[in-house]
Amino acid sequence: MRLYDWLRQGRNLIPPKSDDARKHKIVSFWREEGSICYALSLPTRQVAEAFSRLLPEQLLSSGLAWCWQSWRNAPLTDDSPERYLPEQQLLTRLTADNAQELVNEFQERDVDGYGRFITLIGCDTDAAAELLNAGQMQMALKTFASTEAPPARMVLNQLNDDVAVHLFVPHRPVEAVQRLLWVWEVPTWVCKVRPYAHLYQARLESLRLVSE
Repeated sequence: MRLYDWLRQGRNLIPPKSDDARKHKIVSFWREEGSICYALSLPTRQVAEAFSRLLPEQLLSSGLAWCWQSWRNAPLTDDSPERYLPEQQLLTRLTADNAQELVNEFQERDVDGYGRFITLIGCDTDAAAELLNAGQMQMALKTFASTEAPPARMVLNQLNDDVAVHLFVPHRPVEAVQRLLWVWEVPTWVCKVRPYAHLYQARLESLRLVSE
């Protein structure tokens, strides 16, 4: 039976037993229409750091174009691993030249111990330049959230006070997205299924874009 068939029936998928306690667990937030979500719980700081270090290369080799934005809500702690990042990062095309900047953003911590809000949007390459405009991107995300239609193909979102990374994808993702899901072992580690509405303010529809 296909993974999506299991999810549609609302079953809990039990990950195979493993001695590797570092593996993340994944919760699926399901709805019949509109993009769905997988929440990747990264159990330790070491796992989260390893995930962020590998992320840019994984995204850049996916065949999609990627844009990201970020911001912080509070001042930095004195021992934050990163201290010189801008307060907010407007929509920026991810490239090999700025990949380390993205990694650094995932390492930043504020006075409350939280990270930045970081959003990455994967889209068709021919739409990347147009979607650097916040207004155009907002319309694309609204369409993706409600109808799953391109040019957006996948959204990765980190909330600053959350231990999970949220992946928003269509019910039937294109091959580039499927490959990323397999890299992150999403089909293997889905352990629970919840209604999409239980994301509350973490829903894709609630995502705001940074603008000047």
